[in-house]
Formats: sequence, structure tokens, C-alpha cells
Amino acid sequence: MTAVSDLYRWYGNAPEAPKETMLAVETFYVTQPIDHKNPSLGTWQQRVQYNPTFYRNESLIFLMIGGESPAAEKWVANPNITYLIWAKKYGAAVFQLEHRFFGNSRPYNDMKTSSLKYCTVDQALEDLASFIRQMNQKYGYVNPKWVTFGGSYPGALNAWFRARYPDLTVGAVASSAPLTFLLDYYAYAMVMENVLRETDTNCRDKVGNSITVILSKALTEAGRKELSEKLKLKPAFNETTLVVRDLQNMMAYLFGAFQGIVQYTYDGKNSITMGGFNVRNMCTAITNAPTSDPVLQMRAIIDWIYTFYPSDNGTLANSYSGLIDILKNTTFDDENGNENAALRGWMWLCCNELGVLQTTDQGRNIFGNMLPLNYYVDMCTDIFGESVNIVSIRDNNLAFRSKYGDAKYYKAKNIVLPNGSFDPWYPLGTYISYPELHQKAFLISGTAHCADMYPAWEGEPEALAPARAEIEKELEYFITGTMATVALTLLLLVLLALSTDAYIHLRHPNLPHFLMGRPPGGFLESGYHNAVGRSASVKLAFPEVQEFYITQVLDHLNSSDARTWQQRVQYNPQFYNNSNIAFVMIGGESMIAEKWLGNVNVSMMKMAKKFGAAAFHLEHRFFGQSRPFPTMTTEALAYCTTEQALADLAEFIRQMNIKYNFKNARWVTFGGSYPEYSMVVEQVFNETDPVCHDQVRDAIAHIQKIMLTTAGRQQLNQAFNLQPPFDDSNITPLSLQNFMSNLYGMFQGVVQYTYDGRDQFTMGDLNVRKLCDAVTKMPANKPLQQIRAVMDFLNTFYPHTGSCVGNVSTCTFANSYDEIIKVYGNVTYDESTDIAAWRGWMWLCCNEIGFLQTTDGGKNIFGEMVPLNFYVDMCTDLFGPTVKIDQIASRNDIAQEYYGGADHYKATNVILPNGSLDPWHALGTYIEDKPTHKIPLLINGTAHCADMYPAYPNEPKALEAARQTIEDEVAYYIQQSDLFRNSQFH
Repeated sequence: MTAVSDLYRWYGNAPEAPKETMLAVETFYVTQPIDHKNPSLGTWQQRVQYNPTFYRNESLIFLMIGGESPAAEKWVANPNITYLIWAKKYGAAVFQLEHRFFGNSRPYNDMKTSSLKYCTVDQALEDLASFIRQMNQKYGYVNPKWVTFGGSYPGALNAWFRARYPDLTVGAVASSAPLTFLLDYYAYAMVMENVLRETDTNCRDKVGNSITVILSKALTEAGRKELSEKLKLKPAFNETTLVVRDLQNMMAYLFGAFQGIVQYTYDGKNSITMGGFNVRNMCTAITNAPTSDPVLQMRAIIDWIYTFYPSDNGTLANSYSGLIDILKNTTFDDENGNENAALRGWMWLCCNELGVLQTTDQGRNIFGNMLPLNYYVDMCTDIFGESVNIVSIRDNNLAFRSKYGDAKYYKAKNIVLPNGSFDPWYPLGTYISYPELHQKAFLISGTAHCADMYPAWEGEPEALAPARAEIEKELEYFITGTMATVALTLLLLVLLALSTDAYIHLRHPNLPHFLMGRPPGGFLESGYHNAVGRSASVKLAFPEVQEFYITQVLDHLNSSDARTWQQRVQYNPQFYNNSNIAFVMIGGESMIAEKWLGNVNVSMMKMAKKFGAAAFHLEHRFFGQSRPFPTMTTEALAYCTTEQALADLAEFIRQMNIKYNFKNARWVTFGGSYPEYSMVVEQVFNETDPVCHDQVRDAIAHIQKIMLTTAGRQQLNQAFNLQPPFDDSNITPLSLQNFMSNLYGMFQGVVQYTYDGRDQFTMGDLNVRKLCDAVTKMPANKPLQQIRAVMDFLNTFYPHTGSCVGNVSTCTFANSYDEIIKVYGNVTYDESTDIAAWRGWMWLCCNEIGFLQTTDGGKNIFGEMVPLNFYVDMCTDLFGPTVKIDQIASRNDIAQEYYGGADHYKATNVILPNGSLDPWHALGTYIEDKPTHKIPLLINGTAHCADMYPAYPNEPKALEAARQTIEDEVAYYIQQSDLFRNSQFH
């Protein structure tokens, strides 16, 4: 079975009809510029299909918009198709315009990447506008009334065209039109699972169990042999060349089988879907399978599919390289019955602009966790070349969303937007209607993709007939009403770039070096081990620093909630000279440490001394001693948000103005971090030592290969002293992902703080240069020794347990996902460790700010086994079943929209330094606005928050000048206090 057409594309073939009933169609070509923005580049011929059968000379024209397939004549010739029935009723001429680079509409005679750069949504929309203008002239239409139709991707084109060119049409019907083009589209799998559950819970469970068993068997040699035989894989797994990608590819084909069934279930697209190819019958095939073997039950579904789509030998395609070879072919061949060229064109649209890569990154689901974003990113690169990588894919997709907006912001006049509740694409559509504009959006119960477009058929879902009637009612209004112009609302949602930072010197034996980008102790060195309880009389390490608590309301967003709590403040008045100047260090996701006010060499304190400022440090709610509740349950943590923290800060400043009688106070805030990650880490290694970079890459590739075998996992047990060791009796994809995540964390910990002055280690030898020395000293043909050298290097500074201090060879490597969940699932505050703070940081990530550091960046030195799915599962396991992908994604979307993102950040009197070696710097803003003194500053050769620490000998050269720039800006803020007080955070 080759599921490629179902795996990667939306649109099915046109509905069938007996030849004798087909209407006469004229085919001709129109001239279009290759590039509408640069007409001098030349022209090409675009195919048009025309049916004037029903035309009454009243200038009413229906246009079917072609999509990512050759234009099938049936769409303008089959009189039973819904919109052709309407064409007959209202007397419309009918056209279909083929999409550029599909079928015979070829701007170039090849589909090379250099040619496909002109295959974009923008160009396709301009083709439509030019076509309509040409037809108005060609046929002499007077006051023409064009109504456009399209489903799926052409439905999206239709909606955008209606919004961009409201003067060229009187209305549009955009069926199953996705309008939010997410790069990682895991909701596709979520809808499929819901459809199976709604159809037959037992079926859903059997499918999930089959895939779980298949994934488990895929991790052993004997299991892979069994899968090759029972599933009839072609080719069978080759143990000699086996890599993780082979397992992902098998899962992609199995996933694709379900896509092909669910996406068109109960549609009238052809005799097959009308004849029983639907979810109900698929469920019968697996639940009635004459076997209890989960693998053979999956094979029963494959055999059932072959009863509709016969296969010569009944095998299941299993070659990633074979698929890539097909999609790398740059020649057109659609007219010979082979749609490979159209497949390549569709993949280009996805890789270059649209995204919507259908992963299983949503957390626990019946389809497993072996189809990450990384699989598709690599596929894009393998098909189109090295220039099409995660950077271009991500940036182009963000730019596309910036230009065309998302579904919830779509607004146009005279348009119908129907979707089917069983269609895996329906979450990307809009469900906002504007009755006054005649924008009508609705969901058709029990129907799938573009179901309303096909001919009615006996036994179709009951909701289709009234849905078609509702569409026709709006269509009649379009034809008889007046035109209007309402532009498309566009809004960019970019990543929220926040950040806050350290290592404890002795770590929990079963926890990794690094998790969610945060080291033990927090992003900034907290010194939490000095905490001795919640008391205003606590003896601090620096006598100049005072400590007290202020009263804060629990919920700043609910004035009727009278509950309060006590927030910790540290204060150093040592340099205050009644200047009414106050500095505040904003605490982040760890306990505050008095060193930030007590160490006079810290950058902020040096400026406090120079300007005579009072210095404060405000602890973040739910960290350290600032505890709104005595525990950190999920219910309590609902009040741990960035918005509440910002309100805490504003209230703190108001209270301090009163407490210390500051007159016309001039406050300056300081803070670091709190909050591409892996991409920057890789770049740092490549810049530091290309040989080291390549050896780390090859070593991790070797580890990913051998961890798929029993013997290889035994080698890993021995090489890294894994605790607990791998055991074939319970090996799962999750256990391998956890191992790779912990391995990846070792590199994160070194790079993020390389050359920082945060402690004696980073001021010494704990840096990338020394780590690379440790790697390259090992024999190049000993990859396990090379990565073990990284582990030993880290344990030299931060030993994993007390028992291996001074003898790193006895240190163990944390290898238990369950232990991570057990430790960070503890809801109590612990005075002696950093566990509670780490749980708080995990909550912020899972609930609001994201920052889940995956290896989903395509080809990279850290492999492909830390997908988004790994962290989504972790969020659910830590905070309960309500914290799953839909909440994580929606809360993150809200945060992005509320704060605006790096590209839209606006404020006056703010300097934003970042280090070029800091993996977080990619999320910062670098847009300068000198008149308002918004100054971004990228400090070459430095890492995370390096400018905040005390200067030290041999620190990166750029730091001294950076600190001076920062100080000059602070001086300006103080001198221009009126401007400072009027500044706003947007």
C-alpha cells in the first residue's frame, strides 16, 4: 500500500459520474506573468476549463478554484455536483482555473526548487485576479457577478481572495477552508482519535493497543522481524542500516492509512467512499478480526483497505528513501496518470509556506509518539535541498501567518465557510459568523472533508442536506444583493520572548543535569541552600541586606477576591543618598539570593553606588518564601502567571513609594532571562570547534542507532552507568526519549552559561572550549567514550551524587522518567532543595510560556528523539489530565497575543542585552528605536545574562563595553525621569 497521497495531501479526485451524463467542456489557456511582482520575468500559459451550458447572458459566473492537483474536468462537467446544480438553477457560466505548477499549468517545464519559488499563495491569488479581469474582457461581461467556490486548500485561497479582492466577486463558498496554518499540526491526529472514539470506543482502544504493541516491538530485533513478516513490510527492516528514521517512517505509513479513511469518511467523492470505505466499516474490520494478535489486527485494517484499493502483492510500503526519490523527481508527469509531480508541488507548499505538518506531538494518543515535527522537517530538506531547512520553514510559515492572519481574525463580506465535524482539518477553520456582513461559518455534524461539495447520495450523513440548503440561501443573497468591501483583518502572533537563571553544587541522583532549559537552582544563581525559613530576622550572608515581606492580593484580576499573601523583599540601602532613585531586581523562577544586592561587584550594585540608588530584590510569587499557598498543587498554581507577577511588581513599587516616602521616585527595573534553542547550541559548538561539533554529531547518531537493539542498550548501560539501566522487558519510545533528553541536557547546561561570571566554575573551565577538549581527547572511533567524557566533565564541577565526588567514574546517569515525575510531582515546598522551584518553572512552561526545547529542528547534532510530544506528556503527568496539548497551546497563544512577541515589543527607556552564545537569544528583540531609547544589544561571545554578573579576569572582551552602554542608558533614564514615568509596556 502506498499511502503517500493520503499522507501528505488534502484534495481527493473529482466525483465520478457516468460518461453519458457529463456536460461539454471547453479547454483553453490564459497568459499569466511568472511573477506578478516582476512582469519582466516572462509569461506562461494557465489552463482553464469552461462550461457555458447553463449561462443565460446575465453576467453571472461561477468559478471553481483549482488546488494542489491537476484540474479534473469532472468538476465542471458532472451535473450532479452541488455548485453545478446551482449553476443550472441560477443560469451561471462555469469556469475552473488550474493552480500554477499543477497539471498543465506550468510556469516552467520542471519543478526544481528554483522554479517552485514562484509557487506561492500570493502568486496564486494574483493569478485569480488576473484571470477574472481577462474573462470579463474576453466575454464582455457587464457588471459581472462572480461567485467563487473551492474546498480545502482552494477553500482557503477562496476565503483570502474574497477578503483581498471584494470588488472582483459578489461572494464565495469556501468549504473545509483552513485559515490558521500552524507549522506543527498535531490536532489532525486528535480529531482522528475523536472520530474513532465517537464511532466505536472499542475500536479506538484496539487501534491504540495495536499501535502501542507495534511501537514496542519496533524497539527490538525480534520484534522488528515479526513486524516485517506480519505487516508484510516492503522492504523489511534491515538491522544493518536501521536508524530511528526507519521506525518513524513505518509509523507515518500506518498513520497515513487512517488519514485516508477518516478524512473522506461518508463523503460522496467517489463510488468507494459511497460504497463502504468509511470509519464504521474500518472499525468492524479490526473489532471482528479473527485474531487476538494486535499486530495482525492492524494487518486486518490494511487488508480491508486493499479490498477498495487493490495491491499487487499486499505489501505495506516501508522505505523512506524510496519516498524521497519519488518526491525529488522534478519532472511533470501528471498527464500520464501519475500524480507524483502534484505530490511534490503540495510538499513544496507545505515546506515553503503553509506548514500543517501532521505530527503526533499532542501528548498521549492512540497513534503513539514516533511521528515528530522533525520527521517532516528532514523530509522537506531531503526533497528540496539544504536551503529548505528549519529556519526557512519556520520563518516562511511565520511570515505567511503574519500576512494572512489566523482563522479567529478572518472577516469578509458575503462568504460561507462550512466544515465537517469528522474532518481532521476542521480545527483550522473559522467558526465566527458576522450576520450583518453575511459571513456565515458553521460545522456540519458527522461529515468529513469537503462533504458539502459532492453530489448528494443515498445514505449520506443527515446533516448534509440542510447544510447545502443553508449555503444556497446565502448564495442567493450574494447573487441578488449588493457587493461590499471589508478587508481581511491580519494579525501576527509571534513567540513571546521572556526569560529569568544556575547550578547547585550537588544534584539529586535521579534527576537530569538540565530540564526545560533550567538548571538546578534556576536560571540565575539563587543560592537557595542558604535559606533557613520564613523569618524577617533571618541572618543573611551580607549584613547590608535587609529582608521583609509585603502584602499582596492573590488575584489582581478579580477585585472581589480579598485573599492575600506575603511576598518576600530584600533591600540594600547602603548606597542610597536620598536621591529618590530606586533599583529593583525582578526575581524569577527560583528563590531570590541576597548576593544580588550584597555583592557590590554585581553590575546593578555598581550602578546603585554610582547613582546613589536604593536597591531592592522582589521574589516571584510561588518561588522561595513567596508562597500564596502552602503547597504547589495545580489548583494553587493557577495563580502563578506572568500577568499576576507583573501586577505584583507594580503593587510593590506603589507600596515602596509610600513606605520609604520616595518623592517623584525614579525606578529602574533589572531582570534577566525567564525566559532555535538546539540550533544555537549546535552553532556554538560549530563556531568553537568544528571537529568537536562533528564528533558530537557522529557520536549521538551512533547512540541513536544502537539504542534500538538489546546489545546496544547494554552498551549504553555500561558506558554511562545508567540508573536505572535499560531493560528489554519495559523498553518504550518514552524511555528512549527520556534518555536522549537527559543526554541533550548536558550540552544545554554548558552552552547556556559558557564564559559567564556566575560562579567560580563558569569563570574557570566550565565552558564549551574545555568540553570540546574533553571530547576530542577521546579516540574518534570511540563515540560512547566521547559522550561519557562530557558526562565526566560536568561531574567534575557538579557531581551527580555525593558518593562520586572526586571519582567521576562512579557517577551514575539519570535514566528514569518516572523518577522525574515523582520528584517534580511533589506539591510541598522543600527548604533544602530546589525541587519546588523547578516544579514552578515547569508550571510556567506548561501553562503559559512554552519554551519546550525539542530537537524538532530538522537535521541537527542532537538527533531526533526529543519531540514536542515528550514534554506535552510530561506536563500532563506533572499537573494532571487537564494540562494537555489543547490547554498548553491555547494558553501559549493567549500569552503570545497579550504580550505581542519580540517583533512587536514597544516600550520607552529599556535596554535589552542578549549574549550571542545564549541559546535563548533567538527569542529576543533586535529592533532598535533610538528616539524612545529602546535599545537591543547583542553581546558577542557571551552567554545567558552574562552582563549581570561581576566582571572577572579573562571574561569575554565585549562585556566591558556592553556594561558601559547599559550604564549610560540607566544614567539617561534617571536624568529623563519624566519620560521614564510615561513609558508603557505593550
